[in-house]
Order: sequence, then structure tokens, then C-alpha cells
Amino acid sequence: MARKEVRGSPGLVVFAKNKKRVSAFYEEVLGLTRAVAEPSHDVLRGDGIEVVVHAIPEKYAADITISRPPAVRGDSAFKPAFFVQDLDVARRTASKRGGFVKPTEAAWAIRGAVVLDGWDPEGNVIQLKQVAAEKATATKMPQTSGRATRKPRVFAMSFASVYPLYVQKAKRKGRTSAEVDEVIAWLTGYRGKALQRAIDARVDLETFFAEAPRMNPNAGLITGVVCGVRVEDVADPLMQKVRYLDKLIDELAAGKKMDSILRE
Repeated sequence: MARKEVRGSPGLVVFAKNKKRVSAFYEEVLGLTRAVAEPSHDVLRGDGIEVVVHAIPEKYAADITISRPPAVRGDSAFKPAFFVQDLDVARRTASKRGGFVKPTEAAWAIRGAVVLDGWDPEGNVIQLKQVAAEKATATKMPQTSGRATRKPRVFAMSFASVYPLYVQKAKRKGRTSAEVDEVIAWLTGYRGKALQRAIDARVDLETFFAEAPRMNPNAGLITGVVCGVRVEDVADPLMQKVRYLDKLIDELAAGKKMDSILRE
């Protein structure tokens, strides 16, 4: 039996304690138009998407406390993702409207888009994407400002600034700096004096990985989620290497045995 064609736009329903505030956030960050405004709900529409912000009934809303900034609902099984024309503009608008989008340094590239996570004024986690410049040209999408399509700023961060964070994360969970060094050596080949020279020279992450003595051929065995994305799905080769290292440090801090972390 032939299926009937279903017409309409994919959408999202958000239940909010403060409907007005949450509606303004999605309307401005996503560039939507308020098509319906009722006491119980607002309907926001854009190109191929509909967001309904529904007010939580007062008898339930009275028991809900929303702090400022909000407590992030990071344990949700869902993370709605939206495309925007300019991540920098979206970040500023999100902050103005009571939400938050992570700084550009936290961006990663995947499947032709630059991606940042954030949350709305009531702590609901969202993801924003900007089409990479070459993808926008190929699909004749509107031009972006170009600022967020440059190399992610994380590539320009010095390894010396990141290394102490790895050590702190591991030590908080009872691991050692020697174990951090062992993980780095397994992935990149930097050991002992070679690692210390990279730290002292304050090379950026792009140089750190480009000049790695030996990237481990088993790095492809590293799987799992970092910053909301599966490392095995990261399209940019350099960003994938950064996320590989992030994932190994996460596993170390999570208490995994070293043999398992080193894929032995």
C-alpha cells in the first residue's frame, strides 16, 4: 500500500515556566516568526521548522524553580539541533535573551557544519550549527559572516594551556600526571623530553598534532562521545585528533584500566 504524503514542518515543543522569556529566546536566536501567540502557547515558525513554546500550567509551574543562570538539564536524552546563519550572532543573542551558547573555542566541525552546544533560559540543552562556507556555496544557502567558518579557535590554543587541565581532571579522580603523560605518548608519540619541549615552546594544538612523532595507528579504535558528538564521526581530521585525546583523558578520569584506555 502506498504511503500518503505527509505535509508540514518538523518541530519541537518546549514546556516552559516563563513562556514569554523562552519564546523570545527561540524567536531571536533562530530567527523565527511568531505565527501564533496565545496565553497557553506560542507557535514560532521559520524555514522548514516550527517551535511551539507551551506554558506549564500554573499549578505545576509553582513547584518549579528556575535559577539565573539556569541549572542545565544535561541528563536529557534529547538535544534538539538547529541551523543558524551566524554562530557568533546567535551566541550574542542567546546571552542577551537569558540563555547560553559555548564560546567559539569549543566548536567542532562535523558533516559540513560548525557546531556549538548551549542551553535556553530554563536550562534545556540545544545545539546550534552553521553550515561551513564551502557547503553553503555548494547548496546555494545564504552567505554567513564568515567569522565562524574559519578554523576553530581551539586549534590556536597552546598545548601548554591545555595540558594542566588534563592533569587536573585526572588528579581530581585519583589518577596521576604520569598516567596522563602515558596516554599522550600512546596517542601522539610525545614522550619525556619531547613532550616537555612541546609544552615549553607553547606550540598550538595544530602544530602539536602536525608534528607528533607518531600518531598511533590504533587511534581509530577510540569511540564514544565528547562534547555531545561521537569522536568517530568527527569529519575534520585535526579536530578528531583533539577529540581523541579528550576522550582518552575522559576515560582515565572515569577510572578505566590503562590497558583498556590504550586499546591493548
